[in-house]
Amino acid sequence: MSAHTTVGIDGLILQMQIAMATKSTLGILGNPGTGKTQIHKQLGLQWLRKHGAPESNYIYVNAATKTAEFFGMSVPIVQNGTCDFFVAEWFKKLSSNGPAIVFFDELDKLSYRDQTPFLQVLSPERGVDSVKLPDNVHVAFAGNFRTNGNGVQGVSNIVCNRGRLVHFEPEPERVIEYFVGKGLHAWVIAHLVNNPHQINKFDPASDRNCTSRQWEGVSHDLSALFDIVQSPTSKQVVQTVAARLPDAVAQEFAIMTEIQSQLISFKHIMSDPKGAPMPQSQDRGVQWLQVSSVATRCASMKMDEQFNGMSRTKCRVAAFHYIQRFAPEFLQAALPQLLMVAVDDPSYTPGQQSIPLALHKEGNTDLLDKIDANRRLITEE
Repeated sequence: MSAHTTVGIDGLILQMQIAMATKSTLGILGNPGTGKTQIHKQLGLQWLRKHGAPESNYIYVNAATKTAEFFGMSVPIVQNGTCDFFVAEWFKKLSSNGPAIVFFDELDKLSYRDQTPFLQVLSPERGVDSVKLPDNVHVAFAGNFRTNGNGVQGVSNIVCNRGRLVHFEPEPERVIEYFVGKGLHAWVIAHLVNNPHQINKFDPASDRNCTSRQWEGVSHDLSALFDIVQSPTSKQVVQTVAARLPDAVAQEFAIMTEIQSQLISFKHIMSDPKGAPMPQSQDRGVQWLQVSSVATRCASMKMDEQFNGMSRTKCRVAAFHYIQRFAPEFLQAALPQLLMVAVDDPSYTPGQQSIPLALHKEGNTDLLDKIDANRRLITEE
């Protein structure tokens, strides 16, 4: 596997489109916890929405918990003197439900023998016994690399050769965008922006790894900690994070506890973005966490969500006014989040940005001019 043959999120979108256009099975291999399942589902649901199909037409199957009996191929049924095999009802319904996507996950957890029953639906024939899938039903599967160890046998070559196989490794900036859209804890976002190499760092010999799945868990853990303990100590924070991440990485969150007390609340900023106080500390880590927390909060809002009567667009505009009071490189770093399209917007695709109309004309200065001015300042420095 090389950088030239590995696809990121943008590349995965393209390869999914090619698989759909050619009615081919798409196979996705990658390290554990890097988002293969979640990202495929997000892109699949987007495809279904665009084709007017309900989200329930995205069929997720954890292959590791299924065997031949799942399809019913080991259950003979004798009727009218003939013998046939029972095919699961959900599979039959796919023939008449309109556009659909079937995603078989965790194939690598099965032995090569137990992967064999899935060949029928993964093969170009695309069916089980006498039940065939129509052209508007797309099939994909995913699994981890067999080199990851831990008893993982990997996806057999026989399965891999049934379709189009891609090696997936998401780009750090795209993972951060995905995290922002899901509303992950601001501490997690701020930490990963400063340490992108820690987003997906998998070591098969380690009990705890830095992977997308683990970072999502850390976000939930931190939110729960603050719900339970109003002002947790740095020790409590580190212990909470260390439950999922390596100790060395967890220790880096100790500083977040000290910084948190110096931040201005989101509510205060939204009420008066041009007059709200700035963090008193000149520490760039404090300033960045302030900027990141504000931008993340706005970006994670849904289309119709409001904050104190302010729409998502108004919050983004207010955040822009506040953040532009910081050093230009902070605004430049926060812009991808501020301009991010709501993840529940039907037009949303990863990487897409939109400039709120309220920001197109600011005085007589176009927002794009401000962005270019910031880029020039950063380049000159």
